[in-house]
Amino acid sequence: MAATYTAGLGGHLPGSVAAVFARYRNLIPSNLVVSSPVHLNGHRNSLEGLLRAMRAQGARHYIVVVHGFHNGSGLFLPITRTTPAQATRDNLKTLLRIQERALIVSKARGLGVTDTAIKRLVDAMVKKSSAAERTSLGLTPARLHRLLTLMVKVQQSQIDWFEFRGCNLGRSPDSIEVFRRFFGARHLGAPNLHTFYGRFDVRTGAHWMNTHATHHLGGGTWHTFTENFTNPTGRAHCCLRVNLGADGVLRPDAGHIIASTDAIATQWTRRMLGTASQADGFPVYGLWETMATVKTGPNAGQITPTPGPIWPQQPWYQQHIKYSHGRWPKRFN
Repeated sequence: MAATYTAGLGGHLPGSVAAVFARYRNLIPSNLVVSSPVHLNGHRNSLEGLLRAMRAQGARHYIVVVHGFHNGSGLFLPITRTTPAQATRDNLKTLLRIQERALIVSKARGLGVTDTAIKRLVDAMVKKSSAAERTSLGLTPARLHRLLTLMVKVQQSQIDWFEFRGCNLGRSPDSIEVFRRFFGARHLGAPNLHTFYGRFDVRTGAHWMNTHATHHLGGGTWHTFTENFTNPTGRAHCCLRVNLGADGVLRPDAGHIIASTDAIATQWTRRMLGTASQADGFPVYGLWETMATVKTGPNAGQITPTPGPIWPQQPWYQQHIKYSHGRWPKRFN
């Protein structure tokens, strides 16, 4: 089972993520079994807080849900609670450069296992860091020492799979490689699109099929995506309300399923989410394409200006989870 964390999420999101992972226990495509998520809030809402939680957990598999930058360059997560510097690809590269420099100069054979060996390596790392590097990270030598100690201890714990489930980190192959090396994982994956979590209401019958658009309330722009079914015969409308998120990106924040019958509602949820429908609603998650790619038919591969969801049971969902693979760092006593 994978240790699961959320960080930097506000509003309904921590609860929505928890509801999604309680219902859909196997992460796609790695098939990791999801545990109940721990929300890193307050003083724990930082990269340092995440490292500290991981060090205490000592797991081999991790799932972390956190907001990502639109261009895939990093996460909306401060390095520590005392600095505005975020957990970006460039800042993690700086920390890795400091580490590599110290390993070369000290002629170490790898990461330390004992506390004494780790302290000796981290002492060398801080000593070899430049004032410019510490300023860019917003860290004093003492705080840098604390962060690097946690980084090395997590790196030497031999993490097998690390999965980010937020937005866009997978857009940059360089980013997922740097994050994988930072955590010392063999495999690290992240989506290359926006991610959304929420809950759908369900309504069925001819009345709702004909009048559902009158319930498209709450501002934003509503999009309706219709699926036709043949066994049994019927239709289902998936309606999503899109609003501007805190990161300045348009993504779904509400929605519902309208189906001709209860059986069709269940057909839709099984096709898209791999589970049965519930009359009182159910949690949902997916990816959001701001410029949709036509998936099937004569126009497959063409880009359309119409945005659209990608659901986890759709075959092209897996194509948008990008991975970096490597080896564990060497260790020595």
